[in-house]
Amino acid sequence: MKTLLHDAKVWENGRFVPREWTLLTENGTEFPAAAPEGIEPVEAAGQYLLPALAELHADFRQPGLEHIYTFASGFEAMLRGGFSCALLTPEEHPVIDNPSVVELVRRQVENLPVDMRIAAAISADLKGELLPEMVEMVHAGATAFSNGLKGLPTTRYLELALTYAKQCPCRVHLFPTERAWSSGVSVPAGHVADLYGLPGRPEFAETISVFRIIEVARAVGAPVHVKHVTLPSSVEMIAKAKAEGVDVTCDVPLMDLAFDEEDLVGLDASLHLVPPLRSAARRAKMAELVRAGAVDAVAAQHIPVLPERKTDHFSATEPGSVGLETAFPLLLEVLGGASEETLARAVELFSAGPRRVLGLGPADAAGEWMLWDPDATLIVSSSDFAGAVSNSPLMGQTLKGRCRALVLRGELLGA
Repeated sequence: MKTLLHDAKVWENGRFVPREWTLLTENGTEFPAAAPEGIEPVEAAGQYLLPALAELHADFRQPGLEHIYTFASGFEAMLRGGFSCALLTPEEHPVIDNPSVVELVRRQVENLPVDMRIAAAISADLKGELLPEMVEMVHAGATAFSNGLKGLPTTRYLELALTYAKQCPCRVHLFPTERAWSSGVSVPAGHVADLYGLPGRPEFAETISVFRIIEVARAVGAPVHVKHVTLPSSVEMIAKAKAEGVDVTCDVPLMDLAFDEEDLVGLDASLHLVPPLRSAARRAKMAELVRAGAVDAVAAQHIPVLPERKTDHFSATEPGSVGLETAFPLLLEVLGGASEETLARAVELFSAGPRRVLGLGPADAAGEWMLWDPDATLIVSSSDFAGAVSNSPLMGQTLKGRCRALVLRGELLGA
């Protein structure tokens, strides 16, 4: 397959270069002096050709919950958002905790144009008690291990799981929260929780867990990824551990950069998220750290929820939001706008960084591109989301920029 673009700004060696003609093929990228014969060009009109994006937490609800969402819906969401790669969470029904379920998922996604990678559970049924067949799950197709969004197991179990995982070429993705605070309503401890009489999650539920993850990883020597950190002190601990030689990476959930505790006043169920939103001061500091390059990646945390599960009282609703379709323009807004400088930073956070966490090379080197229109205006509505759900806190908001197409190994998708 071949795709010919006219007048695109192409990402090359960390900067954007205007190119009159760009030819994308299965074998790489070429810049011919004139349009090759026999190929109908796509008019880019100054749009950006960026490395395709990668997501570190995608819950497409299959297998088991196909009435909510499917891998086909997930593929459509990735296409609309500019993602060529996504890591599937093990929190399915059934949980991805044995080789048979891994193989079932692999068979359902392996022929899709995009790369849906499988994170297997670090414990049977994600209960943190019994070790699964980790090596066998890798042989069946798993490329990472995770505790999903469950609380951490005991330190002893964590040591056993990381020791076992060292036999596999996989990074272990761990969500840092103490198990006692991993269920129930997700709001931060503070004035909003007090106002509505809700049990708030204290900050130390995260920081204690981050410390435990780092220290066990240090002792065992296993590579870990701390997923969805929300506190500056967590980022600082991780940075210090990196400097000391611990193989640890981290991501920040995008919604925690876009919203904060004050947005919970009124208890809008679309903002019932895991982890909980933090204070405005914490949010501002985290955004500063993200801009400064202190984290490896940002995660959209794509979690489809049925409409009826978002219409009850806040504490009875299901946490989560969809977000692949709106992730990149929202990140640009968080970073301060769509200048070439912020676009470069966003590429690092949503493409190069996540791919390094997943053990992958750059998307552009793999022939995976996104055609980005910086001038498009998106007023977020339910029609912008794939599948039958649109549980997004962005509904009605205006975002700048839009993915026009994915180009995967020369094949144009979605234009």
